Amino acid sequence: MDNLTYAGSDVLNAYGLNFQRFGCDTLDEVYDKLILVEGQEKPDRAEFLTVLETQYNKYLLKDLRKKRNKMLSETDWIVNSDVVLAEEVKNKWIEYRQQLRDLTSNVQLKYGVDMDSLFPDIPYGDAIITSVIIPVKQEVRQVAAE
Repeated sequence: MDNLTYAGSDVLNAYGLNFQRFGCDTLDEVYDKLILVEGQEKPDRAEFLTVLETQYNKYLLKDLRKKRNKMLSETDWIVNSDVVLAEEVKNKWIEYRQQLRDLTSNVQLKYGVDMDSLFPDIPYGDAIITSVIIPVKQEVRQVAAE
């Protein structure tokens, strides 16, 4: 299930509604395509959509944190004291990691936002991989060969 489906289900349950199904391509469609069990009425549209968007944004924030934490853990090695980097390079990575940590408090999540566009650019792209990891591996191979 996607975030909109989870959010829709949460909101419908909070309203105490028994639903047969609901469409979930957009916030509006969740309400418009909602089919309730006989005898139940749909809640007020504006109120329902406000609550739905709030709940949806909670799931977005959860996904944002999960991706942010993954990106932080993937770059932990860069700030390790055993890794020797030029001061300028290390500072760019420290700044990047701080931007990742600050992301959840600085971002305004809204339905329809491209979550990937909220993340800071990775310093040096993939260049850090070839300039740091490969020489380290070669060094290890040389030591092992001796």
